[in-house]
Amino acid sequence: PDPAAAKLRKEKDELKDALVDALARKARALADIEAIRAKEGAEEEKTEIADKSTQVPPPPPIGSADLYPNGGATFETTLYRLQQWEDGLKTTTNAPKYGRLVVENLTRKKQIGGLLDYVTKALNENPKLEAALEAELRATKVKVLTQLGWAHIAENEKTWDIINKPSSFALF
Repeated sequence: PDPAAAKLRKEKDELKDALVDALARKARALADIEAIRAKEGAEEEKTEIADKSTQVPPPPPIGSADLYPNGGATFETTLYRLQQWEDGLKTTTNAPKYGRLVVENLTRKKQIGGLLDYVTKALNENPKLEAALEAELRATKVKVLTQLGWAHIAENEKTWDIINKPSSFALF
C-alpha cells in the first residue's frame, strides 16, 4: 500500500468524522430550538382570546425569509444528510452517539411501536450508557407504554427503575 494514499485516506476519514459530528450536533440543536418554539407557541396560544385563536393567518409569500427561518435547515433535512454520511445511524449499537436523534425522529413520525422497539433494544444492548441518556430512554419507554394503554407495564417499568437505579443507598 501506498503511504501517500494511506495518509490521504486518514485525512479524509478525519474530515468525515468531523462532518458527521457537526451534523449530529446541528440536528440536536435544531430539535431543541423547534421544541422551545413549539412550547412558546403553545403558551402564547393559551393566552390569546378565543376570537383571535380561530383566525387563520394568511400564508407567507413564496420566497419569503419566514418560510425557512433557519436558512432551510430543519431537523428532518439535517438528519437526512447525517444518514447519508453515517450508515448505522438507526442501529441500537450506535445509541450512545445518536440515540436522542433517533428517539426524536421516531417521536416526530409518531411511530410509537418502532420507538418502543428501539428504546427497549438500546437499553438491553448497551448496558453502559451515559446515565442521562439511559434515564431519558427509560422515561421515553414508560411514556410510550402509557400512550399504548399499557399502564400496568409502565408501572412495572417504573418500579424496576427504582430498584435497579436507586437515587441513594439505604443506610444500615
